[in-house]
Amino acid sequence: DAGSIYIPKFQRGYVWNLYRASRFVESLLLGLPVPAIFLSKEQETNKMLVIDGQQRLRTLQFFYNGIFKPTDKAFKLKGVHQRFADSTYESLSEDDRLRLSAFR
Repeated sequence: DAGSIYIPKFQRGYVWNLYRASRFVESLLLGLPVPAIFLSKEQETNKMLVIDGQQRLRTLQFFYNGIFKPTDKAFKLKGVHQRFADSTYESLSEDDRLRLSAFR
């Protein structure tokens, strides 16, 4: 949100649906391995350019903000383990929010 990381124009738009985005968040909450995010520092601005990982970064941004941007609806986890079903970032337990804070 601060603008220090940005998505370049050559990247495709956000294409994940709510279920795929929810499964990614669930993977983080369960401590499962996820692919790395690749960034490059832009020399003239010192901003970080997303080379790989846009879908994952946007998903986290949407979840933290509580709005699934492609639909502008509340981001409640769908198609996930019952423990997390219909959870928002704010409704997660403190332990679960702390688990995600490493990615914030």
